[in-house]
Amino acid sequence: MFRQHKILCENKETVIYLFLYDQQIDLDTMKNIFSQISNMTLESRIIDYFNQHNIKCLGNHVRIVYQSTIVKDLFINQHRKPRSYATNVVSLYR
Repeated sequence: MFRQHKILCENKETVIYLFLYDQQIDLDTMKNIFSQISNMTLESRIIDYFNQHNIKCLGNHVRIVYQSTIVKDLFINQHRKPRSYATNVVSLYR
């Protein structure tokens, strides 16, 4: 479902951008598809992607991007975050 990701800090918040594979679908259709998918289903797919690519991130804000446009902006529930954290995390907060 996702071809790559990028983790950014925006306004002191960690935001994870997940980029969809380019399909033969126009942007409005893709937005419509993602408006129909339940957040629980989407969360499970995102968690699977994180587990497959060994992504450990302290943030829970996710934006899904298709053709350089955000098609879905959501927050993953706190209880679904990984329990073990990376040891090489740099804190941006004081």
